[in-house]
Amino acid sequence: MTLTPGSEFAGYTIERLLGAGGMGTVYLARHPRLPRYDALKVLSGAPGGNDQFRARFEREADLASRLRHPNIVTIYDRGAADDQLWIAMEYVDGIDAAHLMSQPGTSLTAKRAVAIVADAAKGLDYAHRSGLLHRDVKPANILVTGGGDEDERALIADFGIARSMDESQRFTVGDNVLATLAYAAPEQLEGDESDSRADIYALGCTLYELLTGSTPYPYPTLGAIMRAHMTAPPPRPTERIRNLPARIDAVIARAMDKNPDRRYSTCRELAEDATQALTVPLQKMTNAPFTNSGPQRPRQPEPTVQSGGAHRSQPQPTAQPQPTQWRPPQPTPRPFTPQPFHSPAPKPSPLAGWSLGTGILGLISCFTLIGGFTLGVAAVWLGLGAVSKDKQRGLGRSGMATAGIILGALTLVATIFWLIYVIRLEVDKPS
Repeated sequence: MTLTPGSEFAGYTIERLLGAGGMGTVYLARHPRLPRYDALKVLSGAPGGNDQFRARFEREADLASRLRHPNIVTIYDRGAADDQLWIAMEYVDGIDAAHLMSQPGTSLTAKRAVAIVADAAKGLDYAHRSGLLHRDVKPANILVTGGGDEDERALIADFGIARSMDESQRFTVGDNVLATLAYAAPEQLEGDESDSRADIYALGCTLYELLTGSTPYPYPTLGAIMRAHMTAPPPRPTERIRNLPARIDAVIARAMDKNPDRRYSTCRELAEDATQALTVPLQKMTNAPFTNSGPQRPRQPEPTVQSGGAHRSQPQPTAQPQPTQWRPPQPTPRPFTPQPFHSPAPKPSPLAGWSLGTGILGLISCFTLIGGFTLGVAAVWLGLGAVSKDKQRGLGRSGMATAGIILGALTLVATIFWLIYVIRLEVDKPS
């Protein structure tokens, strides 16, 4: 069903065609009562007379209408007219990301591509926290408004086919898979129950296409595409765009992992890792003097997407001569004359005196014990070593003094015992 400008549908006055896709045709329409323009989507292949399909559509549109987020296109109303289901949404004055890549004269840098995905991730995470899935994340369902400057904003559209993750009943239309095949997660293709990680997989596919201008598995047949999603390893963006950082490959690999448990847990994590992958750490400024190391190499430009998804690099700018950094005048250095090195005289150990004293006492008492003489000599030698400036190794001064004290003390103790023994012998001697 095609609507012409000026015609009426469900009370809306059609202004012009905005776009058409697999799920339906979108028109700019004037609201029948309010002074505003809405985006009116008429679903294709969805007869309003089909009670089962209409119940599914109305239920899921009602669920999606609860979402209020700056990165989600708001749903205003839904219904059926002339046996055609329709949904009225917020009109966004912009362009979807799929047409943005192929628009003549428009370049899509890697930084801009990641920023678009980061905005979409915010909206998707909000919907997931609200208990809703999108199930059809792709560039055509991301609207971009703002003109490519800092005010640019991306919004997720077409939440009309969302369903409650808490709902056990599954609405299906025959055996159709409710997701565009090029971005469908393996669990969706296998007919398994899917959750928010299926949207994360599709967002990874979307990021890959925005970076490279190609879908992840651009095979000619549906069977080949499905088989690749289920068995082929995730594609590497750097194999198509050489000047992308290698770390972006790991981001795509995790987002498109065949096992949902190994994917990102939120869309925000995916966007943050992609942003960090494009970030080049800047060297910190130091106070080191300026050195001229020769001409500087020009920085590599970011990859761009041109008309038809072809990629090219921006012309490299000619290296500009670097201005010489001013340095204050330095005083003329004086010639260096080596000076002889004098080692500071070592301080004698305070224990040296005790070592000498006990050694001398041992020598005095040597007449009573031959072994005491030996111990006394050793104590004196250690005491002299403790005050000698030539003893730099071995036990050291304090160690030698301590050893001398111990030996001297042993000498005195031995002498005292010897004297006691001699006195007892004299006392016990019979007169």
